[in-house]
Amino acid sequence: MHHKYVKVDDYTIRLPEGLRLIDLVPLDREESRGKKADYKVTFNSKCGEIIVLIEVTGVPEIRDIKKVEARGVVVKIIHHSGGVRTPVSQLARKYKIALLNCSSNNYIDLELVFINYFKELYNKCKYT
Repeated sequence: MHHKYVKVDDYTIRLPEGLRLIDLVPLDREESRGKKADYKVTFNSKCGEIIVLIEVTGVPEIRDIKKVEARGVVVKIIHHSGGVRTPVSQLARKYKIALLNCSSNNYIDLELVFINYFKELYNKCKYT
């Protein structure tokens, strides 16, 4: 199986098989004040467009949840390096946000996120 990867800023993102990349853009650059930017990834699928929001952070906080929760998008990810507190974990579950602890801070595997957190959507909407 051949996997597709894209590079944005200093990140490598593995794209999910069966979804077609339309756009991948960094967000909130002006607001980040030296912190890593958020990313918006748009895919075309059998079900229409699927928008993925990725918040990149160190230790996730409630404000990180609010950044992705308030946007009304189905696939929401907080890419972090560890130290998730219980209130953050509970809110993430409530709003169906994937907390993705990554051993490599510069690699995001969207295919595994879809398989592990959004499997029903992925199986229903991917091109075969």
